[in-house]
Amino acid sequence: LANDQTQLFTISIPKPQNGVAQFYLNDTPTTLEQIESRLRLQRAQGRTPSVEIQADRELPYEIFVQVVAALRRAGIEAVALPVEAKPISPPPTPAPR
Repeated sequence: LANDQTQLFTISIPKPQNGVAQFYLNDTPTTLEQIESRLRLQRAQGRTPSVEIQADRELPYEIFVQVVAALRRAGIEAVALPVEAKPISPPPTPAPR
């Protein structure tokens, strides 16, 4: 077993489209409930998830608060908030195989 049980999870939240928030966990489309479940599972397995939130500057504050609340419920105590002056876009869609 490796001594470092920390894994970085990046939650990206682009500007909502048609009033609907989109969430990405490590560039994979997901829901807030799935993010919470996955991080809770990581903690249950003895890992210490490290979380970074990349949110568009036009993201409504209420959505940001919902994300932080979900992280707290999952047992995440520390969250990194990189400061960027540019909008956050959804990750590119992988080409079909």
